[in-house]
Amino acid sequence: MNNDMQLIDLLIEVKCSRNEKYIIKQRDLDGLYSNSAFGFLAILITSDIHAGPYWAFIPSHKIHPRCYKRKSLSPYQVHDSRLQQLDHLWGEVLLNEELMEKLLNMQKIDFKCREWWQGLPFNPHQGKKDAIRKIKINEALNNLRSRLDASLKRYASRKEGFLHQCILCFCLNNSPYAHLTFSKNLFNSKKAV
Repeated sequence: MNNDMQLIDLLIEVKCSRNEKYIIKQRDLDGLYSNSAFGFLAILITSDIHAGPYWAFIPSHKIHPRCYKRKSLSPYQVHDSRLQQLDHLWGEVLLNEELMEKLLNMQKIDFKCREWWQGLPFNPHQGKKDAIRKIKINEALNNLRSRLDASLKRYASRKEGFLHQCILCFCLNNSPYAHLTFSKNLFNSKKAV
């Protein structure tokens, strides 16, 4: 990653899939183009059993609208400590049962209200990503999906993507990189949780 990225904002658009086929549309990329920011697609990878569920961060200018599989995205993935910290914090949120319960029960989330985020119970651990943690994160993700499937039926995957956006936004607010900007698509969203 070049040094210029440290001087500009970070924009993130979340994509997740249960069948490991990621359909990237032009509108997904449109919100990530800016002269003063660097845009990434954050793609939730769940099919790599050795790595456990994790976020692959793909620079938006490296890919085009089409359907991708995990292996076709691998060459474009960026490995950067800031982005790896977001992935770690995302896992910590999933493992925090009280926080997940609160997120699942919210009728509406105000992303811009720092007081709302500060009121959430969160004390992340700074341990390494070992096999037991990966298994626990996978179980927590499966539990989230099961609960959404039971309550929302056919809209469960859309709600899951939106919740992951919420979680990554929360992680940005709780990371050393809290000054970074989340995707403007998220803040312009009309959807409510």
